[in-house]
Amino acid sequence: MTDRELLEAAAKAVGLSSTGEVYALGLKLLDGPHNYWNPLASNSDAFQLAVASGQFPSFPLRRSCDPRVVHCGRYWDSRDSMWYPYEEPLGSDPGAAARRVLVRAVAGDFVE
Repeated sequence: MTDRELLEAAAKAVGLSSTGEVYALGLKLLDGPHNYWNPLASNSDAFQLAVASGQFPSFPLRRSCDPRVVHCGRYWDSRDSMWYPYEEPLGSDPGAAARRVLVRAVAGDFVE
């Protein structure tokens, strides 16, 4: 999915109406002339998305977990009949990884 598709699907999943237009500031919402929503870049938008969806990213706390990734939600893979978590590499910006995996999990739950 592209960032645009992720934002649109996540917005629909939590009941936000958008124009379908995406700008540098984010997805243009219908309820205001300058109301942009971008949980991929904004901590406050990501927090609102987490609360609205009930999905929260988790960072590995145990040695059994891969310390290089952040997890959120899970999806069903029918090829091998298994549940897998959405994952994003932590990289140099753990906040960006947490926001992206959250949006992916919410959008994926909505479209799958």
